[in-house]
This record gives sequence, C-alpha cells and structure tokens, in this order.
Amino acid sequence: MKIVIVEDEPDILRGMERTLQELRTEGPNGGSESMDVLAFDNPEQALLAIERERPPIVLTDIVMDGMTGLQLVERAKRPDYQPKFIIVSGYGDFEFARQSIQLGVQDYILKPFDREELRSKIRTLVKLVREEAAEREKADGLHPYAKLGALSLRDTFLLGLCTEAAPMREHLVHRLKFWELEWLANGAYQVLAVDCAAAADGPDGRRVPERELELRRFAIGNIGREVVREFEPAVILRAPSQQWIIIAEESKSDALADRLDQVVRVYQKYNVRIGVSGVSASIQALPEAFGQAKAALRYALLGTDAAVCRYMDVRSKVEDQDPAAALMEAIVSADAERIEIGVEKVVDGWVVGGAAASSAELQRRCLDLIARLYGSVGARLDGGHPQISVELWERLEAIFTAPEMKRFLYEHCLGIGGRLSATHENAVVEQAKRWIRERYFRDITLQELAEHVGLSAVWLSQLFKRETGTTFSEYVVDLRMEAARRLLRETTLKVYEIAEKVGYTDVQHFGQTFKKKCGHSPKEFRFGR
Repeated sequence: MKIVIVEDEPDILRGMERTLQELRTEGPNGGSESMDVLAFDNPEQALLAIERERPPIVLTDIVMDGMTGLQLVERAKRPDYQPKFIIVSGYGDFEFARQSIQLGVQDYILKPFDREELRSKIRTLVKLVREEAAEREKADGLHPYAKLGALSLRDTFLLGLCTEAAPMREHLVHRLKFWELEWLANGAYQVLAVDCAAAADGPDGRRVPERELELRRFAIGNIGREVVREFEPAVILRAPSQQWIIIAEESKSDALADRLDQVVRVYQKYNVRIGVSGVSASIQALPEAFGQAKAALRYALLGTDAAVCRYMDVRSKVEDQDPAAALMEAIVSADAERIEIGVEKVVDGWVVGGAAASSAELQRRCLDLIARLYGSVGARLDGGHPQISVELWERLEAIFTAPEMKRFLYEHCLGIGGRLSATHENAVVEQAKRWIRERYFRDITLQELAEHVGLSAVWLSQLFKRETGTTFSEYVVDLRMEAARRLLRETTLKVYEIAEKVGYTDVQHFGQTFKKKCGHSPKEFRFGR
C-alpha cells in the first residue's frame, strides 16, 4: 500500500521513511506486504505526487515552509479521493491539531515520534482502508442481493458500536458517514430494544412455543422497518439475542415506540414489549444506552403489563448503581466530597479489578469514562455537548499512576459539576415542576419524581427547597388549592366533586386544608364571604 510522507526536517523524514519501509502489514488476501513509501521534504512536490499517485494514506507535518500541512490536506482532497491523513505535531501546535481534526484528519503523532506508536497508527489506518474498500465492493455489487449484503455489513458495524466502546479516533466519523449514520455523532438519540410478549399471549395464558415466537419476531422486524421509515433518521437491526434494536433521534423515539406497538397490535393481534434507554449524546455512550434499553426490556417482559418501559422510570429496579453511575450523580449534584469518593472508587475498581493493568489502559479507561460523562450530562451544559479535545488527550498521555489519575479526574469532574450547578440546577427544578403540574391531582410521591429527573430523592428534596423556597409536598398542595379556587369561582361543581378533581378522596381533609391555606372554607370562598 502506498503512503506519502511530507516533512521538512531531513532527520525526522529519514527516520519515518526507514520505520515505514521496515513495516509489514496484512495484505488484501491474508498475507503480509510492505509499504510503498514516497518521502518528500517539499510540500509542493508532495502535493503533485499525491495528485498523481493517489496514495490511501498521507503522513504530513503541520508547520512547513511554503505550505502548511492543513493547506496540503485541503488541496489534496477531491470528491472522488479522500485519503487518510495523519498529522505530525509539535507540542506547541495543538491549535493546528484541532483545526486538522475539523478537516477530517484521522490521527496525529507528536514529535519526537515513537517508532512503535507510528507503526501502530499506520497499521490501524491500513486495516481501515482495506475494510472500507471491502465494504464498498460489497455495497456496490451487481447481484440482486447487494443491498441486503450492505445492510448486513452496516448492522455488524453498528452492533460492534453497541457492544464495545468506540475508539476515540476521527476515522469513526468517516465510517458513520459511509453508512449515512453521522446523525449519531451530532445529536441526542435513544436506543429501543423490542421483543414480543411471550408469556401472556399463548392459548390459555401459556407461553408461546419457540417456533411461533420466531415467526412473531420476524413479523415485528418487517413492521419495524416500515415504521422506522416514518421516523428517519433512525435504524433497525437484529441483536444476537434475536431481539430487535432501534436507534432513533431523541425527539422521535417516544412516538416511534408508540407507533410500533400500535401497528403490531392492530395487524398482528399480539403484544410487543419495548425498552427505551435514557438519552445519550455521544457515540461513545452507545454501549451504555444499548445496555439500558435491554435492561428496560427485561423489566418490561417480566415486571410490567405496559408495552413501553423507559429505563429512566425503572432505573432503580433493573440494576444496582455502579461506581461510575454514583460518580455521575455526584457530579450532577456538584458535591465535591461525593465526587472525591466516587473518583476513588472508580479508579481503585479499575486497578484492583485488573481492568487497568498498565498506564495506557488506565488512560483509555479514563477517556472512556469522560466520554460516558459527556454523553450523559453534556446536553445540560452551556454551549452544548463538550468534545474530547486534543489537549485532553495530551494531558491524559502524561499520566502514568493511579494517584495522578485520581487528581486529574477529580479536578475535571469538579469543573463539570460546577458548570452544571451554576447553570442547570434550575432547569432540573423546572422539569420537576412541570412534572408535578401535570400530575398534582394524582397520588404522586417524591420518589417517583426523583426517578423521573434522575436524582436521588434526598438530593432532589434539598435542591427543590433551595430553588423554590418550598417543599415538594407544599408545592403539590399549593397547586391543588389554586385549582380548587379556580373551580369554585368558575364552575357549579359541588365541593366534594372539586375535592376529587384536585386530588383529595377525603372531602373533610380537603376542607381543612383549603381553610388553612386560603383563610376561608370552600363555601365561604365561593360566595365571597
């Protein structure tokens, strides 16, 4: 495979050239092959060679005389030619590095470069080039099943993202664009897990036989594909567990779930169960959302008669809180002491559990945690969802011990918590108030509200009192009294009917509460006494 190197420092250029000439990569037919290396110390000459040879990979310095590496990237690209670029950056060039990622550069390497790191990055890109070529070949096949084959490749790619944290590399965005899935990296989405309600739908309440279940699942898939088209961008695929997985934009997921349930019941005469994840906003958070959807589906199949079960409504019932989840709750509450304890437990868990046996693995675990954090709370931050910056990579790559990682994570999480606390605690309270206003006439509890907004009941109670000056119970009573006064003034309903409408089953208790809050009995208020 051809690769062009562009570097105006002769010693570095020769070193990179030798390193890549010695490199052996996996060939297209399973054997090994060497790299065809073209090295240039002049960017103008390099550009001519790139236009002539069209190498799949280009390795270029950023700061050069006559033409910068970023200019080279822009000028080399064509609609029908999109090579993979790696930039060579000095420690002072990170602003250039950020710009390069915006231009679609796949990776970067710092000077002085490490030979093994360079080999590893090139091997990764060679593998990516070959995979994309194979995908294009299959997608563009001339036989009538080419489209089905392409969908199968897409589903395999998506299932990989669902089951394993995505690598923090820019070429992931290119893969998403290839499958027209870039909306997953640009906004909020939810995952839906779908299966048929096996236990209750058979004759005389007996479980449906496995063969019948498979036929029902097949029908759900066919219907699901049609429904998904109504709510694009969205995608449906089959999970290894035989359930159907749908990924949809957050704004459309509720309507999609309700529509799928309705259509299956009307046309197939049996029930589905749908588990809906929480809202995620980064591709790195997809495995967590996938797990949430499956957990909600398990609860829907075993613990409820409702067709649609939302993870955020049953979170405390479907899984124990893990250390990372506890840390995120501490961050949302901006509690420095709990953040410190949470960081301690998370990092110690990595080390003691063997998940971070090396400094490189420790860095990767930390990066994955930060991506998960951004995906969970990023929508609440001013300026939208934060991005994993090159500067953050650099800081992580300089951390080699667990105590250093704890200090870094504590400072980073505390900063995020401070931003959340300063700008969005009121948003949480407003969400809570809306929920109460929609349900004040029912027998609602603080625990239900806490599960809805994703906080503990104790913390929500404190936050609500601090932001509104009143307690949850007092706020409910005030809404009921306001509604009662309106009904007394504007309707001819009897007092006991009004009591029932605003949430009281005991008319005497309603009358006592009304007089305490309003200074008059309901009858006195109605007749203006």
